Amino acid sequence: MRILKVGSCSSASGKSEITYHVGYSTESQIFMRVYANTGNGYFSMEWIAYRAIQESLEASPKPLTSFALYGLYSGKSVNTPAFLTVALKSEGLLVQDPEHPRCYTQVSDTSFIAEMMDLAGKDLDIQPSIPKNAIKKNTARPFKK
Repeated sequence: MRILKVGSCSSASGKSEITYHVGYSTESQIFMRVYANTGNGYFSMEWIAYRAIQESLEASPKPLTSFALYGLYSGKSVNTPAFLTVALKSEGLLVQDPEHPRCYTQVSDTSFIAEMMDLAGKDLDIQPSIPKNAIKKNTARPFKK
């Protein structure tokens, strides 16, 4: 997996910072994963195909909540779907629903796809790193069975 982008955003509660990666596979597919959390919540660092994320969001009742992504992380930490949801919001793929403050609406991914395809064509040297405050607190750890 080649990392195209490292992003960060606040968790839904605003109590921690989530770091996520957008990657590109050898099969020319976009993937996303949660990489670090400065808070105490466990999570899975598993790469999820963006296509599977889209399908889960499209198949879910509207307006959306992080519950739409739970099926992608079967047997994993329940925090991961919520963390991925805020990453999707940070990337402009979800927006807050005006009538339901705790829910989201899926928006066009045209800009996101164009940005990732542009990055995929560049020679990037991105090395993943865990944020210093996550290391200090020793809370950026993946979910373990």
